[in-house]
Amino acid sequence: LATNLVGRTYSTIPVGVFLVSTATGSAFVPSLLARFGGRATYASVYLAAALGSMLATLGIYYFDGEPEKAFACVVLGSIPPGVAFACTNNVRFAVANFVPPAAAPKAVSYVVSGAIFAALLGPELGKYVRYWLDVEFSGSYLLALIYHLILCILSISIDWPPPAGTPQGGGRSVTELFRSVPFSYAVGMQVLTFASMAGLMVGSPVAMQHNGMTFSESTIAIQGHMLGMFAPACLSIPLVAMVGQLNTVLLGLTIMLFGAFLNFLGEEIFGAYVSSLLFVGIGWSWGYVAATGLSLRQIQPQEKFTMMAVNDCAIFTMVAVCMASAGSYFVGVGNNWYYFTATYICFIGIGIALTLWAIATNLMQDPPPSDALRDLGGKG
Repeated sequence: LATNLVGRTYSTIPVGVFLVSTATGSAFVPSLLARFGGRATYASVYLAAALGSMLATLGIYYFDGEPEKAFACVVLGSIPPGVAFACTNNVRFAVANFVPPAAAPKAVSYVVSGAIFAALLGPELGKYVRYWLDVEFSGSYLLALIYHLILCILSISIDWPPPAGTPQGGGRSVTELFRSVPFSYAVGMQVLTFASMAGLMVGSPVAMQHNGMTFSESTIAIQGHMLGMFAPACLSIPLVAMVGQLNTVLLGLTIMLFGAFLNFLGEEIFGAYVSSLLFVGIGWSWGYVAATGLSLRQIQPQEKFTMMAVNDCAIFTMVAVCMASAGSYFVGVGNNWYYFTATYICFIGIGIALTLWAIATNLMQDPPPSDALRDLGGKG
């Protein structure tokens, strides 16, 4: 859509704005949840996201033939859904409030694995809803409007626990948290895995379109990528229990590196994009989940809300930068997909080097299997 409206250089601006608002929302959503509770926070944010989707829908529909105005509506309409995504991302923490502590790991795994349905249905729906209305892609945002209204209704209907209030006690400040090398490493690996995955994911359709591939082919590639991201989630917990969290991070980064190198099979080969995105998704799934577990081991209970805000804000700030700049960077390197890919290969290589250093210096002593499972499940 954005490419049709303003060209390839600015094509990833809307998704970048979406993720900037996600990063901003990640900073204050935990505080809102602590103060007002799940029902008020989730319902109000999803309602705002529905209004943002409505703005984008109307802008595309009524400003057909005026691409700059339509593009402005799409960009502005992306802001509230970005905050809503921060809330949705927080569900992985909130789910543990509804199950006994022993069942938390399995509940978290179910939540993450549930995205498999989104991976299957989302891209397929995207092929058809873009033509729901007379103007192409206005139907896509109409579906987003419906989706957020459904989430708003569900949020109201759930029997949420009462607001927990901001924990009191001697928790460390943000500066003190980042002075801890293990904590900085854990957050850094989450940022690196997520940002590298996001950059390659958003850049691939841009390169595919440049090389003459269709929207349907791009959709298939993204669908495979999303399956790679979420299908292995159910294996993350037993994998961490078997080999430890640091080794799982290393395995995930190595698989991501392999996936990135598959792009060099040929920028005009459809299968290269599909296989690359699939393996990048698998590597992200394991590396990101394990790094999340490592960060949880570095905090005290009273630091939970601070960690949640800092952690997700750092992640989505860098993801926003990588996504927003993907289109302009691809044009900046002369529309050369190999140069674009090589940049992220360097980032992933840095992550592998840092993880090998962490293993060699025993930066983080892996806990027994039972503790590793608790770390992954005790996010609530």
